[in-house]
Amino acid sequence: MLLKLKIPVVLLVLFVDAQHHLFAQRFHPFVMAGSHTDDGGHYFGITAGAVYDLIPEWVSAGVESDIFFSGIYAAGRAGPVGQVSFLRDRRLKPFAIGGYKWGEGDGAMIGGGVEFRPAARLGFRSSVEDILTRRGSRLCGGQFPPCSALPNGGNPYFIHGVSLQFGIVFR
Repeated sequence: MLLKLKIPVVLLVLFVDAQHHLFAQRFHPFVMAGSHTDDGGHYFGITAGAVYDLIPEWVSAGVESDIFFSGIYAAGRAGPVGQVSFLRDRRLKPFAIGGYKWGEGDGAMIGGGVEFRPAARLGFRSSVEDILTRRGSRLCGGQFPPCSALPNGGNPYFIHGVSLQFGIVFR
C-alpha cells in the first residue's frame, strides 16, 4: 500500500521540479565586504553565501557565512538563511533576509537590502543585518558564582551584532 503511494508522489515531485528548468538560473552566489559588530567592537569582515530560488524571483533559501578580522585574529559564523524579494523587476530587487548563524556572536539574524543587476550575469548587493545574541546564561554558575558582577546582574540579556555590507552577486 505504501509503495503505491510513494510512486505517484515521486513522479509528481519530478514533474514539478522539471518545469523549473524553464526559468532563468535559480542559484545566486554573492560575496560582500563591510563592517561587523561583536561585543561592542567594529570589525572589517567578508560575507559569502548563496541563495537558491524556491519560488523564482520571490522566495529563496540558502546559506551565508561571515569572517571578521581584528589584527591577526579572525572569527566567523555561518548558517541557513531565507530571503524574500519585494519586486519582480530583474534589475532592482529589494529583499528581506532572516535566519540563524552559529559561531562567534551566534544568534537569530534578520535584515534587508537591495540587489542591483545592470548586467545579465553580474550585479551589486548591499545589506544591513542584525544578529540578536543571547548573553549571560553561559557565564553564570560553575566557574563564575558571583553573577552579580556580570552585566545585567548575571541574568541573560541580548546584544545586537549589526553588519553593513556591500558586494557583488552572480546570476
